[in-house]
Amino acid sequence: MMKNLKSKQGEILLKPSIKKWGTMWFAMTALFLYMLISEADSGWDWFDWLVGLSSSFGILISTFQLIPGSSSLRIGDNGFTITKFFKKRFVGWGDCTEFKVWSRYSRGFKMADFVVFSTGRNGLWDQYSKRLSGKDDCLPDTYGMKAEVLCQLMNERRQKFIDEN
Repeated sequence: MMKNLKSKQGEILLKPSIKKWGTMWFAMTALFLYMLISEADSGWDWFDWLVGLSSSFGILISTFQLIPGSSSLRIGDNGFTITKFFKKRFVGWGDCTEFKVWSRYSRGFKMADFVVFSTGRNGLWDQYSKRLSGKDDCLPDTYGMKAEVLCQLMNERRQKFIDEN
């Protein structure tokens, strides 16, 4: 199916796209270095600090995504485990609703696609997510797959669990 799709005893392991996160790391590093070099003589204003801080966070996040074991999606027979920044969270198939693709637009342009679902979480971020997409949870990445393909895979595994139980 995809390069990062590894299957073992009915379990599927998806890892982040090295191409995507490597490109992000390179772009953020280049932006940060450009800001350092170009503004060294003339001084920094508030916008330069904002761009420098944003690119620093981009470098940090993309570096974490490239470290083996820091991020993954493990899909099993009873549910799935999301690993994000080395922290794992298990969600059972019976605890979540149907998965759907939600697209984020800005000024009429599609920015990103997310695979969203509901688990009944009620934190501040979950309430904000529910207002935007209609669901209170989402997968943190598409793991090198198109969002529609990942959504279909998750719905198939969820339906298989429901049919068997």
